[in-house]
Amino acid sequence: MANSVTHTLSTGQERVLEAARQVALVVGASLFVALCAHVTIPLMPLTPVPLTVQNLAVLLVGLSLGSRRGFAAMVLYLIEGASGLPVFNPNGPGAIAQLLGPTGGFLMVYP
Repeated sequence: MANSVTHTLSTGQERVLEAARQVALVVGASLFVALCAHVTIPLMPLTPVPLTVQNLAVLLVGLSLGSRRGFAAMVLYLIEGASGLPVFNPNGPGAIAQLLGPTGGFLMVYP
């Protein structure tokens, strides 16, 4: 009887640790994309959309985390940006205005 209670407790702790690990991966991936968004090359005479390393980061997140966790990371990234955190390209208007501006289409397809 005591062995089954111990096994149940350890299984519950393992589930909590695994859930925390998954959350940490998703949050870390969204922060990685945010950092890469700040590495930018402006292409102003040609287009209002700058060239950033952010696109590479989105692809790397999708490849490394898979479809579900990658989707969650990109949705979290968009929520962070829409709430006003400085995660989008610093040359843009920021917050929800950036999602509704000329670069919004690029951002919305990340998930």
